[in-house]
Formats: sequence, structure tokens, C-alpha cells
Amino acid sequence: MLLTLSAICMRSYLVKGRAAKPRVDMLDLPQFTRQELGLHGLNLSTELLAGVSRERLEKLRERSDKAGCACL
Repeated sequence: MLLTLSAICMRSYLVKGRAAKPRVDMLDLPQFTRQELGLHGLNLSTELLAGVSRERLEKLRERSDKAGCACL
């Protein structure tokens, strides 16, 4: 069984609020999920990926692979 984090529940940590910067960068989410939460996968919704460049998506996939956290 693969236990995963639904990234949408981390939206308030990922998205800039009023005059505040995000607490967790999307590129750091796989490592955070693996090391801090002990989960082995990450479900990303299209809402979080809207407007993200192809290069950033590739970096996210690479970091996910390095962290041992499947990116779904």
C-alpha cells in the first residue's frame, strides 16, 4: 500500500497569502512529504499546477524521484 499526501491540503503553505511568502516551495514538497510526514507519495491536483512552467514540473519530478516520493 502506498500512503500519499494530497497536496491540496497544503495549499495554505504553498500559495502566497497577503504580504506573506509561501512557507513551503512546491519543489520542496516531495522531500517534506517523505522526511517530515513519512509518506511515500504525493498527489498533486491540477489547481496547484495551473500556470506552472514545463521546466518547473520537470524539476518537481526530479526532486520527487530523489526524495523517494512518488508524484501522482
